[in-house]
Amino acid sequence: GELSMMEKLLDYTINEGLEMDKTTLQGVLRAYQRSGLWQSALSFLRKCKKAGNDYLSPAAPTLSKRRRGDMARSILTDIAVGLVERGDMSSAIGLLKASGSGVEGYNSVIRACIPESKKQRAIRAYYQLNQDGFERILNYQNIV
Repeated sequence: GELSMMEKLLDYTINEGLEMDKTTLQGVLRAYQRSGLWQSALSFLRKCKKAGNDYLSPAAPTLSKRRRGDMARSILTDIAVGLVERGDMSSAIGLLKASGSGVEGYNSVIRACIPESKKQRAIRAYYQLNQDGFERILNYQNIV
């Protein structure tokens, strides 16, 4: 389906030596995340590296490439946390190792192992609502 079409386009892009911008790279990795295909995400990043675009290198030569690497590692950490939440710790650790994740990635996975209290869930929900622009609605409701 759509995922195989995306992979064909990615292969073409990689084979032509074209570099992806941050938005495209993020979209590709999030598509793999939503599909639960973390091995495919790593395979894609390895193909990019082989073609000369190492998006995971912390020592990327330009700020733009370092930002793409930070974003890619962040998404891979999100995928690893999701694996832990589903009880697949060995895959999460394998993903972190393969992606060259730093201490932040391992800390995120460790935090995912600790159950949240109701207060922590409420605080997280509030911050998520705030990020999504619901603070104005909440403040309006308190005024009325």
